[in-house]
Amino acid sequence: MVSCNGLNGQFENTGSSDKDKDDDTKGEGSFVNKPVVNPTKPLLSFDEENATLTVASSKPPTGWVSQFKWYRGGVIIEGQRKSAYGYTELDWKKGIKGVVRFVKGNDVSEEVSSDAYTKSSPIPSVPVLSFDPVSAKVKATLPKAPTGWLLHVRWYRAKVVITADNASSYTYTSNDWGKPITVVVWYSHKKGFTSVRSTSNPSMENIATPQKPTLTFDKDNLKAVFPGTPPTGWTSKMKWYREDLELLVAEGSGEYNYTLSDWGHPLRVGIQYVSQHSGASPIVYSDPQTHNIPTPNKPTLTYGAGKLTASVATPPEGWTRDIQWYLSDKKLTDIDAFDTDYTPQAGDKGKPLKIGITFVRDRFKSAEIYSDPYTAP
Repeated sequence: MVSCNGLNGQFENTGSSDKDKDDDTKGEGSFVNKPVVNPTKPLLSFDEENATLTVASSKPPTGWVSQFKWYRGGVIIEGQRKSAYGYTELDWKKGIKGVVRFVKGNDVSEEVSSDAYTKSSPIPSVPVLSFDPVSAKVKATLPKAPTGWLLHVRWYRAKVVITADNASSYTYTSNDWGKPITVVVWYSHKKGFTSVRSTSNPSMENIATPQKPTLTFDKDNLKAVFPGTPPTGWTSKMKWYREDLELLVAEGSGEYNYTLSDWGHPLRVGIQYVSQHSGASPIVYSDPQTHNIPTPNKPTLTYGAGKLTASVATPPEGWTRDIQWYLSDKKLTDIDAFDTDYTPQAGDKGKPLKIGITFVRDRFKSAEIYSDPYTAP
């Protein structure tokens, strides 16, 4: 083994040397057997289980050894001269680089650096709470801990710890009704790392909460499906929204018919439980849906047998297709709106002909899409 001071820092050897088997030097600073072979660009791989970064490069030639250095944010990490580097708390979100060179006696190759490797400490997703009125349990949808990390769960009532047994649910007691219940989660690693903590929104479980509705779309109609029914003593209210604008829809309607203003905008429905006495639940929204007026594909024209024939798109179910022929960008009014053939007239010679196609449904109409023009010879 050969140990030497590296340029701009210290290296440690990997491999074995001939230890002066061959005297390749002739006086200090004078070398033979050139050129020196340089390492290939090293690649880094991260071991999640052990939080270790490993550098891999080409194998040194016979009689040479590999030496390594590590950098954090461009600054050398002292004392780290092996091919593997164990992460510390200082390394998260910092660009870590591994540098390798070959050494044989007094011969030293170029130092070759890997790309910077940046990794963040995992952040647990925010738990989502739901209440089961039958079992009087508030349940948490918990994140899955990454490899090498453990999940920790702690429940709070009004910011005071009530259990720390890592349970995914909490059973209500007489002290909990009407008070905010939250759950806090975080990760820990066997190497001693600890992630940030994520806290759920509070649950006030004296108020019944509806389940999330879903939407289905048919041509120009949205239908809402509301799972579950209000508990005894509660009624439900539904509201429709375009963006964040509440739409005027008949109270309790589970369907919504599109207007011209709705195409291309997200629509959603919200449901709320209202007590027959007092109080109301939060509004629970469906995922938004955005639908656009279907647009035809660009038509094409072909000429043969003395006529122009248009290849046009088929409209979606429930939509019809309007066709318009143009001569020098002026509408030809004596052709049927569904006719895909046109026979050029004597007066059309040297003038551009094209076709436009539009999809139509009731009061809705797509943009008109034009073919490339054809000039009659």
